[in-house]
Amino acid sequence: TAMADAERATIYLVDRDRNEYWSKVALGEGVGEIRFPLGVGIAGTVARTGETINIADPYADARFNPENDHRTGFRTRNLLTLPMTDHDGRIIGVFQAVNKRLGSFTEEDEATIGSLAASAAVAVENAQLVSEQKQLWRSLIETLARTIHARDQQTAGHSTRVTRYAWVIGRAMRQATHAPTDPPA
Repeated sequence: TAMADAERATIYLVDRDRNEYWSKVALGEGVGEIRFPLGVGIAGTVARTGETINIADPYADARFNPENDHRTGFRTRNLLTLPMTDHDGRIIGVFQAVNKRLGSFTEEDEATIGSLAASAAVAVENAQLVSEQKQLWRSLIETLARTIHARDQQTAGHSTRVTRYAWVIGRAMRQATHAPTDPPA
């Protein structure tokens, strides 16, 4: 928001499995998560087409979806919406700046926010890759444990119990290392 002199900014992530884009709301109470089908609204259009959209008056644009404004009581005056792409050029999200404080968003804002959107896309892609890697490892370990259990009925369940104990110990160790050094006042 500071870089674009905007009132709000949102990062929407594309959920290809559900054919939606979504974001968790950081500002405002009671809104929670925003979810819309790809193609709905300005952010949904950008998520589908990959084009940058800079609009001085969203209510005059047929692509604009005023549902969030109605739900939150906020009034969108202008928008700058850019795609976030992964290293293969696939759209993984949308970066949207809302309500430039003075005037409308400029080409300079597009360049500045475009750089920020590109950096955010790298961070999102890295987080998704780490999550996928963790899921792959978890699946591999579960498969190995099931194989061991099937091999010897006397030790069946042992790997699962060891895993649970390791998890409890790891959680306790993490809590101990993140404890404050000074007792609270």
